[in-house]
Amino acid sequence: MSTTLSTTDLADLDRAQERELLIGNGLGGYTALSPLGAPGRRYHGLLVAALQPPVARTVLAGPPMLWVRADGDWLPLFSFEMDPGRFSPQLGAPLHQVSVGVGGVTKEWALPVGRLTERLSAINGANAVLLTLSLDPAATSGVDLLLRLTATAHDHHDALVGDLACAESHVDESAQQGSWQMGASWPAVQVRCDGGLLSSDAGVIRDLFHRHDAARVEADRSDYATPLRWSVRLEPGESASLLVATEGGGIGRPPAELLATMANGGGASLLAECKARDRDLLARAQSVGDGADAAIAVSDELQALVLAADDFLVRRRIPATPGPADPAAPIGWSVIAGYPWFNDWGRDTAIALRGLTLATGRPEIGATVLRSFAPWVRRGLLPNNFPDRVDEMPEYHTIDAPLWYIEAARAHVAATGDHTLGAELLPTLLAIIAAYRDGTDFGIGADSDGLIVGSAEGRQLTWMDAKLDDWVVTPRRGKPIEISALWYRALRSVSAWLQDPVISDGVPDAARIAADLDQFGDRVRTSFRARFIRTEVPWLADVIDGPNGDDLALRPNQFIALGLGGDLIPQAEAQRAFAAADDQLRAPIGIRSLAPSDPAYRGHYDGDRKSRDGAYHQGLGWLWLIGPWADSAFAVHDLTNSSSRAAALALVTEALAPYRAHLREAGLGTISENATGDAPFAPVACFAQAWSVSELLRIERRVAALRANSQESKS
Repeated sequence: MSTTLSTTDLADLDRAQERELLIGNGLGGYTALSPLGAPGRRYHGLLVAALQPPVARTVLAGPPMLWVRADGDWLPLFSFEMDPGRFSPQLGAPLHQVSVGVGGVTKEWALPVGRLTERLSAINGANAVLLTLSLDPAATSGVDLLLRLTATAHDHHDALVGDLACAESHVDESAQQGSWQMGASWPAVQVRCDGGLLSSDAGVIRDLFHRHDAARVEADRSDYATPLRWSVRLEPGESASLLVATEGGGIGRPPAELLATMANGGGASLLAECKARDRDLLARAQSVGDGADAAIAVSDELQALVLAADDFLVRRRIPATPGPADPAAPIGWSVIAGYPWFNDWGRDTAIALRGLTLATGRPEIGATVLRSFAPWVRRGLLPNNFPDRVDEMPEYHTIDAPLWYIEAARAHVAATGDHTLGAELLPTLLAIIAAYRDGTDFGIGADSDGLIVGSAEGRQLTWMDAKLDDWVVTPRRGKPIEISALWYRALRSVSAWLQDPVISDGVPDAARIAADLDQFGDRVRTSFRARFIRTEVPWLADVIDGPNGDDLALRPNQFIALGLGGDLIPQAEAQRAFAAADDQLRAPIGIRSLAPSDPAYRGHYDGDRKSRDGAYHQGLGWLWLIGPWADSAFAVHDLTNSSSRAAALALVTEALAPYRAHLREAGLGTISENATGDAPFAPVACFAQAWSVSELLRIERRVAALRANSQESKS
């Protein structure tokens, strides 16, 4: 399977340049370019390596320049954007199609002599990318190919403009292997070809334009050196490969191992390995459950999401106790929140685990993440995010990450039956509950009514966390609705674990603690109903007891509360709130972060950082919220009634259609972070976001299972 752009999609160069191609390498590094082979962002490159996995991401190899000659002149098979809308050189042959799927990114060129296939494959667990060129066996003649590699060296948040004279390249006598290094402070990049010859180059490409950065009013030009070139002749049916690799910070496969594989088995062996791994991921996802959600086996969209999910699961050394980097610490797993600029975040990881690991048949990774993060709980809080350097300590100022962590643990044990893991995690969960009841940092704690309050001035505690200097755009101080709902869910979940004799074995007074949590939960439910259900508006309050009183703004946080299910909100009030919120917050794609009827609403996302941050949670659509929205839609319908269940399935299925279509927009085969709240509802911000992919996967699974169960009940 693959997610494909056709000739028609690619004929308009300007539109093609808007799309982005991504393949992650399992270390936090990645390959990202436009379908034209151009760097649409300074973050783009053939090889963006994670030098301290999964962070310290560094652009080391820029866009490759591929030329072809078939009984005539050299024709370019790439096109760079030099100025807005001005491309050079013009493509020398039609780009027939571009796809993302098993084995990576594939381009097919319609040459006069036949079809040429260009494939990019990230080597999982290594800072390495494999480029494979294949000529159709039916081609009428052979072709000559010339690939010029471009080099740079900068943190992926930056750009390199200026002196590139430090780029030094070396080629072995065999001409099958070479390297370059952009100065002593940067790692060497190793290159090995399987077929053809390598030779030194000495050119410079200046002033390439990055349209996506320009739209964000950020550095939008880069220069590149051209240290090496690869020349190869392909006859009909032949293939040749090129490997570009660097070190992985002591994690994963070193370049020497990959170079040896190229020398012994050729690029075909590495490509076969990449394809086999992707097929295994799809097979594992297909085997999830008891067959009720077997629709994943035939849906290209769902399979695309399974492969996209893999981009976010990355390796990281996680010490047993919080502290500076430890090169001997065990290698665990984490979740990159989004590409190209986010690192791994506590909140995003906890939310995304259900989709990234459970829905894809990879629960062992989810278990490792849950175990790895447990020692990092401090005074009941989880790290907000891990910094871009492994020797820096994370910050702890997220009110919801620990509660989402409890929900992730509950969902994992419920899905896998791994009560041993539950017993291992239970002390951590009890510590979180105790810290929230007693009160912890940033004014986070249970108030006299049992609801959780966060009162730190100048801090962005919830997921609506845009902050620029001292400006907290959406402070939400007080008692946010989704925090109270997550808190209620956590109390009930931990109580249930305490009543499980396997999980609670070894916990003194487990039954008494469970009863206490249930009693406290009853108080939370009573307070929630009394305060968040209002008569002034048909929806639920967003924040109560804030510095300026109660905030009745219509925001999507109530979908989180409604979707958590249970008996927190009476059905009639839940149905009324869902209808009112759905009417204003659900856009064709994305769930708006603020209702258009609100005077503070901003439906567009453009300009500099201040302008963008001002819209981030003030109207911008969020694609991850399709998960809580769908959970809400199911919660307000009686799923035991066939007609009500059918109505819920119809509603959710219709809402999911634009998300499936979105797989062919923005980041090909993946899901964006945001879309504008107003027409044209264009994708913006990160072009590949973990919780967007995860939540869509999770809901697609739930829809498939409900539909299958409905069919079974009919039969």
